[in-house]
Amino acid sequence: MSSVKAVVPGEALGVEEEAIPVQGVYVDKQGYLRALVVGTVVMDKLKKTIMVRPANKRELGLRPGALVEAIVVSMSDDIAVLNIYNANGVPVDFSGILHVTQVSSEYVKTLWDVLRPGDIVRARVINSFIPYQVSIKDPGLGVVAARCSVCGDLLYKAGEKLHCASCGSIENRRIGVGYVYVLR
Repeated sequence: MSSVKAVVPGEALGVEEEAIPVQGVYVDKQGYLRALVVGTVVMDKLKKTIMVRPANKRELGLRPGALVEAIVVSMSDDIAVLNIYNANGVPVDFSGILHVTQVSSEYVKTLWDVLRPGDIVRARVINSFIPYQVSIKDPGLGVVAARCSVCGDLLYKAGEKLHCASCGSIENRRIGVGYVYVLR
């Protein structure tokens, strides 16, 4: 079934081949599973998952309404998978999901019309469990950095479109406030 053990942040819990990290666990560069917070390890040997249940419930997790920055890891027409790396200015490491209905108040046929893998987005968390669901509907939220789909160079903002100085490509995104590369 499961085994239980108390741990502190950074404590080695095993190697990534042994279990899938679920919550409160990260994989370091050498492939070791390590505790992210003080808490109790819960290892489910049947499901081959491992998590650290925090001693202090406030220590782990995001709350609805939190502003996050994330990179788009993969996507389909209606779902984008995100790696959330910053929440309210604090470094974190969580998974996120952006559904096409959370992009705009207006109808969006496909996510490919508003973002691409590799884009950096500013979003708002809308649930309280992993994977976090996020929204970029609010004014000011959206893509804050992007690369060209054709050549991979940084895109700069000119008006409401993103342009590539290298290959001349012009691309659509839902651009957020504070886009990092703006033509002056």
